[in-house]
Amino acid sequence: MIEQLHPSLWGPWATQEVRWRGDNPWDLAANLAHTDVSLYTGNGRPRHDGEAVDPTEQRIRQENVSFHERLLDLGIRHRWHDYGPGSHTWPYWQADLRAWIPHLKSYFARHAQHHATPRSFTLSSIRPQYSAYGWTVRMRRGVTEFSALNVARQRRFTVVGNGTATVRTPSLARPGTRYRVTVRDHEGASARSATADAQGRLTIPLVLGTGNPHQQYSPRAESSSTGPSPDDVPFHTRGNSSRFNRAEVTISRVEICSPSPPGQRPGGTPRKTAHGAALAPARPEPFMRIPAPGKAPPLERLGRTSLSSCPEVRHLSPMRHPRRLPLTVKNEEQGAGRGMRRDAVRNRRKLLEAVGEALRTEPGGMTMAVIAERANLSLATAYRYFPSVEELLKAYLLGVIVQLRNYSHDCPKTGPALFEDVVREWARLVRSYGPAMVQIRSRTGFLTRLRSNDEVITPVRDAWERPIRSVMRHLDVPDEHFDHALFLYNAMFDPREILDLISTGLPEEEAISRLTTAYYGALQGWAGA
Repeated sequence: MIEQLHPSLWGPWATQEVRWRGDNPWDLAANLAHTDVSLYTGNGRPRHDGEAVDPTEQRIRQENVSFHERLLDLGIRHRWHDYGPGSHTWPYWQADLRAWIPHLKSYFARHAQHHATPRSFTLSSIRPQYSAYGWTVRMRRGVTEFSALNVARQRRFTVVGNGTATVRTPSLARPGTRYRVTVRDHEGASARSATADAQGRLTIPLVLGTGNPHQQYSPRAESSSTGPSPDDVPFHTRGNSSRFNRAEVTISRVEICSPSPPGQRPGGTPRKTAHGAALAPARPEPFMRIPAPGKAPPLERLGRTSLSSCPEVRHLSPMRHPRRLPLTVKNEEQGAGRGMRRDAVRNRRKLLEAVGEALRTEPGGMTMAVIAERANLSLATAYRYFPSVEELLKAYLLGVIVQLRNYSHDCPKTGPALFEDVVREWARLVRSYGPAMVQIRSRTGFLTRLRSNDEVITPVRDAWERPIRSVMRHLDVPDEHFDHALFLYNAMFDPREILDLISTGLPEEEAISRLTTAYYGALQGWAGA
């Protein structure tokens, strides 16, 4: 559709492609890693009597699907609503808005008090100056082209581009204090110092290297070759038509204090008590840590993880890209905004370990009193952390699902290989936790729970969305069948059935292989029925 728009918007596509891409969501998708994104689309087919096929919605859906797949490839979580028949008209826009407003209210409620700055992020732009999360980049180069800032953590970042760049950090340091800065670029490694300004920000100039002679994506750039660029530039490149350099910067934790007489601040102002007596200089303040969301704990710390208080994980697509922020899972060791007491962490862990053991040995006698006794805690203490046995069982099950979800997000494979690798990890978890998991059953059907945003099924969807969609694309199964593809997975890879196959004599590898092959056939049969 870009070529159908009036060329005066950003100029002719043939000569000004970089300006079109500079405002195109597909090209800037990596910038959205920490933005709450919801996509709504119909397929242009009529839903009600009297409606006609809408070719505009059909074309727009193609763009939405392309953008959705781009976000999946980058591992960026988002909400994808492909609701089937619908047109590019007001009734459907209004329905989309009504569906989105409850989520918007929930988002504002969650972030009204505090919105944590991401520990890592990527920002690409064609602009000569751009900012995000307190970081500012100013570029000087001869032609219009992309550049990018990749912040790996508070004191380490990379700039990709050409010409010169000036990076100003957020408030990281004690004002007036010098810090050691190490730069690795095309000329090797070098060290320098930078002094924090009155707001504690550091300004770091960088020389990235000789720029490209022609505007990015232009015909003249396409007809020339400037050599290879780094492999992982966060924006679209074509061949060797434009070259990009990188500079990696590390800010040392060791403060190099500005010379000041004893008892004076780094600006020369004496430090005094309330009675006017001079004080010895205070210890330099450490770096202010940018708040980072909790990482999902390892398997042995299942008792410290809870998804029940984290509604933002609902209907989220997977995150697996190494530069992205990990999917937010509230770590109870950190608590909601403050550290959780060590005894509270220990007690939660004891209760979850006790419920797992009780599920294996005496599932019929599952009461809070039994669990508290196994955990060597009082009944009152047990109820302090979990209001009911159901909540305790839910937390146990969610802990296992978190492990699968994290594995799925981090797996670098694609297509059927990705699905098969995640299935093997699921089999491993079933082997370890299945005897307890099979005791936890719901009276409500899978699809009903999926479509009602059940807090257990939602992270299941999040764990399996990328693997299942990869298989669907490989088998040419339309996206509209995703919910049923997830339904088929749930039916065929249920822990009870996997354990039954293995316990009745089928080797685990063969059981998983046969189930996977059957699943592929079931997907094709469902789509072709």
